[in-house]
Amino acid sequence: MAKDSVIVNGVFTTAPDTLEIIYTASDDVLIKAMTASNTTGTNAAYTMHIVNDAGDITKPEIPYKIVTRLNTDTGAEVVNHVIPAGGTLRVSTTAANSIAFRVTGRVLT
Repeated sequence: MAKDSVIVNGVFTTAPDTLEIIYTASDDVLIKAMTASNTTGTNAAYTMHIVNDAGDITKPEIPYKIVTRLNTDTGAEVVNHVIPAGGTLRVSTTAANSIAFRVTGRVLT
């Protein structure tokens, strides 16, 4: 039986308003939990995409979520979604180094 493990641990984006890869799946991965923690004294927002192995970027799973200063969002919109093998989890934030992402997943066999 596969167990849950942290697949993204405290990752920040490096540039504002730029879609960045925070995880690449080698196998299908079921997202079990996600948090986006705003570590700054100002509000910030993020978007999140699950992108297939061909790199096709479609509508975001989380299109625009504001995380108020020093607060956390649970990202419920992506829980129980699958990142396909070879696919990526990508995020964009309104300010670099403002939101820390943590994602727990389970490899599907």
